[in-house]
Amino acid sequence: MTKRESIIDKVRKVLALANGASNEHEAAAAAGVAQRFMAEHDLCIEDIGEVSEEDLKIIKEDVYSSGRLATWRTRLLQHVAACFNCAILINSSPGRRKNSWYGDDSYPGSKTLILVGTSDDISAARAVNDYLSEVVERLAKANAHGNGRSYVNSYKQGMTSRLGQRLKAQSVEIVEEVKEHATSAGTELVVVKNDNLKSFMASYGPSKRSYGNRNIDYAGYHAGKRDADYVSLNRQLEGGK
Repeated sequence: MTKRESIIDKVRKVLALANGASNEHEAAAAAGVAQRFMAEHDLCIEDIGEVSEEDLKIIKEDVYSSGRLATWRTRLLQHVAACFNCAILINSSPGRRKNSWYGDDSYPGSKTLILVGTSDDISAARAVNDYLSEVVERLAKANAHGNGRSYVNSYKQGMTSRLGQRLKAQSVEIVEEVKEHATSAGTELVVVKNDNLKSFMASYGPSKRSYGNRNIDYAGYHAGKRDADYVSLNRQLEGGK
């Protein structure tokens, strides 16, 4: 196993450890550990020659597809992507109605969330996104179900919004801390990756957001934000490194 592969393996092990814990509130702490692993790997890499063109190549990977794409899923992926030097795209596939020019067949349209970044960054971001998605679903089931669909959806949006704010703040702290020990090769690596990502995304034109705060149940939304504050971001998972 190469050094780069071992980093991704550590990310997965941290998330697996958190997933096996009885307290689901450790989820965001696990996300923070994963961010630290990736930041230390990129900024403190000792040998830039170890990085190939393939490692810096920007790729796309489908993450989630649905006829009705929940707002909270899109926003959560955006928050996580930003913490792992990635971006997202939303691909819309139009549906088909009966008695159309295509015949009598019909099917609903769908939207697909796509992660954009290097292979390593996408692997880490996807692992964290999948885990946090599970936590949001789990907390909503425990604390919001029974109050109506609008309340549940709003709860998920509130939780995702607050987690996004905290993840962003945590990410800034981690990067600033790791920069103190960064190598010039590591700094160069991050610059190249970011430039490649910007160039790739520029080919798709301005970002078009297809989600909003329609039909928000504010009681559910604020309940979600409140519960997100109990998700620990600072406590390290012992044995996770």
